[in-house]
Amino acid sequence: MKSALLFFIFMFFNVSCYAFTLNATVSGDKVTLSNAVKLASNKYTLSDWEPQSNLMPTVEWAPGFINSGADIVLNGPGGSVDIDMRVQGMEYNTGSLSPSQSSSGFGIMPVCDTESQTGNIVHLERSSIGECSTSYGLTNGKSVMPFYFLRPVIMFNPNDLVVNFQSLDDKQEGYYFGTISLPLRYWFRSSGGVVTYRNINHTFSMRVYYKPSELTSIAYSPPGIADMVPSLDPGGNSISASTTFHLIAKGIFVSGLVVELAKSNTYTLETTGTGPKYDIPFSLTCTACDDQNLVVNGEAQVDRSFVQAPNKTEIQFDFEVHYDDIQKETIRVGEYYGNFVVMFGADI
Repeated sequence: MKSALLFFIFMFFNVSCYAFTLNATVSGDKVTLSNAVKLASNKYTLSDWEPQSNLMPTVEWAPGFINSGADIVLNGPGGSVDIDMRVQGMEYNTGSLSPSQSSSGFGIMPVCDTESQTGNIVHLERSSIGECSTSYGLTNGKSVMPFYFLRPVIMFNPNDLVVNFQSLDDKQEGYYFGTISLPLRYWFRSSGGVVTYRNINHTFSMRVYYKPSELTSIAYSPPGIADMVPSLDPGGNSISASTTFHLIAKGIFVSGLVVELAKSNTYTLETTGTGPKYDIPFSLTCTACDDQNLVVNGEAQVDRSFVQAPNKTEIQFDFEVHYDDIQKETIRVGEYYGNFVVMFGADI
């Protein structure tokens, strides 16, 4: 009868499921962890604690941890990604209570590889697969709920996320999500003096927003304002001029670079100073773009184009600004000035 009663108690103390979630962004070769706290090299926990409720009040208890060794796999628009990550421990938060340590633990489970108590926080780790507990019990002097919050201890190198996602054959931007079961068991002494345990069924999830391409810098030469020196065309009735900007884009490019013209642009050179106004329409040619003639005689031909450069970290190309065959009688001698805005972005 006694063993049957204990079995009934163990089953009764299973609890509903709780979830831990680590959020991250992988943009090019940069990783941002939005809700992680670094504990040591390649060791993290979550910045937010998971509240616990309806735990059986007890005078004495012992925290525990189960290392399941489970691997986490993220799934998203580009397929599946295996993540080099392990949940290696757990932190217990006893809220406003600061329990004292008893001389010895319950002695039921192996002692965890790492165990520490700082005020109301107990930190446990086990590096190998299996279950462990503290070498001591925790007492509060009266029967109370043993703890109020939990958060996992996670082992991984954030930079490995970049390598993990590079394994995708189809590098599509979007959210990638994965989850593993994270069972937890702690031991406590019941009001009748019986040492028993309670299982809390947790899950650990990871959500990553993956942006495979990233533009980190773009430079052009010559810098500043470029001169366009006109020359007479054969026959002497018209003039032409051109200047070339050499551009260098750096970053991580899965497919290439987007080139987009600002809608507010006007593609004319206008006279400066006082007096009558004259203008010269100009053209813009992108030597590497899918649509090379971006602007022809002052008229935009496309809103955006694309420079094909798959799996590159640097893209070099030229912009040629030019006007051609402008009849001399339509303009006057003087200085002309113009500008335009081009926007660039990494694209997949």
